[in-house]
Amino acid sequence: MLRLYILGFALALCGTLLGGCAAPITRVEPGAIPADFALAVVVYSPEHDATVVAAMPRPMRPARYILEPDRLLRASLGPGADVHLFPPPTRRLDGAQMQRLWEMAEQSGLLREGHPHRVPSEQGFASEFGRPIALITITRMGQRASAAIPLDAGDADAQAALLLVDHLAEWAWVRR
Repeated sequence: MLRLYILGFALALCGTLLGGCAAPITRVEPGAIPADFALAVVVYSPEHDATVVAAMPRPMRPARYILEPDRLLRASLGPGADVHLFPPPTRRLDGAQMQRLWEMAEQSGLLREGHPHRVPSEQGFASEFGRPIALITITRMGQRASAAIPLDAGDADAQAALLLVDHLAEWAWVRR
């Protein structure tokens, strides 16, 4: 009787342990792009005059960029760009371009917990229109992080955001 009890317990334990091993484990090699890597950027500007906007540096012009995991880049330009806008497809990036954006996202520090510019979500962000701000949302490995970076701050975060936005603008064929 005791043997049957032990055998039943052992089978139940093995079934539980083996069933747990069947769950997929998401691992990404260092430097490799996560399969779900995506990027969404809104550049808010206090300026709405089209002539003034056209003369602004390219990464400070109001725009909405969305990079999907399948490398599809969407872009929409102009003062009406915000988080509620879903831009039309612009182009599909190649692997090297996608790798460059992933490296920039990783090196920016925006993914780390406690980043000083983190916001709870891009949907709940209320832009301060007194200065240019890049609202950047990075998705990777099932997690999402959003940060609102003042582009005129001159600090390392602003420089990283300007570089990231400038690459997106270039690949969306936005003129300098």
